[in-house]
Amino acid sequence: DTTSGSSNDVPLCVALRTGFSTAKGQSVRLILFQNHRPQFNNNASSVWNRYLGDHIQSRYLITIAVPPNLPANMSSGISYGLTRLKDRKILCIAPDRINVAGKVKVVCFDKGGTLTEQDLGVMRVKGVRDVRRRINIKFASLRRSPDEVIQISD
Repeated sequence: DTTSGSSNDVPLCVALRTGFSTAKGQSVRLILFQNHRPQFNNNASSVWNRYLGDHIQSRYLITIAVPPNLPANMSSGISYGLTRLKDRKILCIAPDRINVAGKVKVVCFDKGGTLTEQDLGVMRVKGVRDVRRRINIKFASLRRSPDEVIQISD
């Protein structure tokens, strides 16, 4: 039910809050961007304490836990991955995540609103007559001139 506007106008949507602003989005953010990172400080202190107790055994621990060529292998794998992504015209802004991305099995896109709130409501709709000019629309006008805005009621 519209109170003003033409049926020939093209609808244009402005999303004010999406994704991580919702409760489900915050839980997805916690899964994707975990704060827990393995720290070498805890491991180093235990190895050092062990070193003070038994010098020979602690040397074995270090050589077994951290192979000497591991950093070189990791960096060469990352650079090879960056090259392959660049060949496919994919820009990578976090190269250190390439190794983690190899474990991704499921990608979720929220087109239907399953991660957003279920009770989203449309407050106002403003029609656009010339679709080619829709970039030039100032969305602040939705608040300034309510007479140009189509009200939607249930």
